Amino acid sequence: MLACTGRAAPAATARFISRADLGISVIHLEGELVKGDLKRVQALVPKATTLNPPNQVYVSFHSPGGLLWEGIEIGRYLRAQGIGAILLPNATCVSACSFAFWGGFDKEGQRPRRLVMSGARLGVHRASIPRERYPRGTAVDMNAVLEAVQNRIALVMDYLGEMEVSPDIQRKNFATASKEIYFLNERDLKANNVHSAVQSVIGWTLTNPENVATLLPPLLKAKTASVAYPNSRLGEPEDLRIAPLSVLSFGGQGAGIFLHTRGSLLARWMYGSRKGSECFDTDSISHYPGDLSSGLSLTICFGDTVVGSMAYSPGVWDGQFDIKKVSFVDNEGHGELLTVSRSHFVAAQGWTQEWKRLEQRIHFVLSNPSRAQNSFNAISTIQFDLDGDPKTSELVVHIPEQVRGLIQRALQPSPKKATN
Repeated sequence: MLACTGRAAPAATARFISRADLGISVIHLEGELVKGDLKRVQALVPKATTLNPPNQVYVSFHSPGGLLWEGIEIGRYLRAQGIGAILLPNATCVSACSFAFWGGFDKEGQRPRRLVMSGARLGVHRASIPRERYPRGTAVDMNAVLEAVQNRIALVMDYLGEMEVSPDIQRKNFATASKEIYFLNERDLKANNVHSAVQSVIGWTLTNPENVATLLPPLLKAKTASVAYPNSRLGEPEDLRIAPLSVLSFGGQGAGIFLHTRGSLLARWMYGSRKGSECFDTDSISHYPGDLSSGLSLTICFGDTVVGSMAYSPGVWDGQFDIKKVSFVDNEGHGELLTVSRSHFVAAQGWTQEWKRLEQRIHFVLSNPSRAQNSFNAISTIQFDLDGDPKTSELVVHIPEQVRGLIQRALQPSPKKATN
């Protein structure tokens, strides 16, 4: 048996917590890792997966270490199940805990899914043999002890390799004395597929969004002005809300949504870059504080075509409908009609807990406005005519003044296209 802890600490406790601000379910393990902690985590997974799909379930850690092999078993379980690992703000995960953390994995994308938030620390050092294993005065076969230690070192190295831990951090793991701790810095985290998140005026944002996993918490936003994608085309609209939004402008609760069936609603909105196109996200807020039973979420991305995704609850509309027409209207009342190239209704499978209240979705593709009207100023509203049952409904999105010019710019043809 090897221990991986600096001092005695309370045994770990496991509990379920919801992080609505990130859109994920969290199983929080806190305290010294002891035998049985893997079973405690496993017992909470069914509850977590009833609220969020497995790819949005995480185990969080706040632990000084404990039993090395228990940490390894937890890590292997996370990887096998495709469960993420997260350190919540100001958490500390060192020693045996780091071995469990390395198991965070995105099963669908076959890559690590590990996140460290503001103030959290991840630390490593080599394990030690508990003193009680060999009390003072006990006769010890040193060759047998050396052989056992070498065998365990080989097993630990194999495990760290399986978890895709870099050779540099593996060396730090064995080179750092058991009474000391090496805390990973930002460069170490990035090199080991660990994403970092900080809190700012736009919510939780990634500090290292390169090669970002699409299965990171859905309410994380990229901090930088652009994110590298292997394919810059938007493609189908189904995954628009999953792809990270690199924020260009943020206005909080600034956009209003008018629904024919509900009247005016306040909305949160965000404007930025997603897959090389500029996108507008808005989510309606109920008139009643804390009421999340109904609402509407809308994403529109502007490019050669305008691609969008809308999710809504039965409290807004009940059942399937088609988008009949969409108009862009400026602040002087001039409008431009967009052709609806495609509109289709889909079941809301795979939505995270944050959006489960929005049980129905429709995706659409529109033509790009001609921009031929010189008098057409910055867009102030987008008007949807929705053909559904039992009656035609109207949806009007009032664009915040801060982003009207940004949308107009996104719709302008590039100089290269204009000369063709």
